[in-house]
This record gives sequence, structure tokens and C-alpha cells, in this order.
Amino acid sequence: MNISVFRKQNICWTNWKRNFLILLKEVLRHATVQRISEVLQRLLSERVSVRNMKLIMEALALWAPREKDVINLVEHIRGANGALYLP
Repeated sequence: MNISVFRKQNICWTNWKRNFLILLKEVLRHATVQRISEVLQRLLSERVSVRNMKLIMEALALWAPREKDVINLVEHIRGANGALYLP
């Protein structure tokens, strides 16, 4: 593998990691780890895919400050996720 290609991939990965950490910090400002866990458990119990964690975290960052009820929060996230149900 060309060194410059490796360097570009490393830069992309570093930028993605930094952006995801910023997003995660924003989510944690408005939702506890317990609340995030409950949201993910409810999504999984409804057989909704949680594969796109970035999209789920973006929806949490948007809705967690506005919605205190976990069930309603899950509905907003399910809508943002496009309700990708598992087979």
C-alpha cells in the first residue's frame, strides 16, 4: 500500500473519530448513559437495526434535550433511522 494512501486513510479515520466524539459529548450533555442504553434496548426489542450508530446519536442529540419520555424519544429515533427492522 502506498504510504500517502495510508496517511490519507489515517487522516480520514482520525477526523471521523474526532467528529463522533464531539457528537457523543453532545448526546451525553442531554442524556445519561442509562437513558441511551434504555433507548438502544427498546430499539432492539422492537427489532429495529442499531447498526448506524452515528445516525442514532445524531437523532439523540437532536431529540434528547426536547423529549424527556424514553418511549417518545425512541419513536423519534426510529423515524430518523428509517425504521430499519431486522429480519
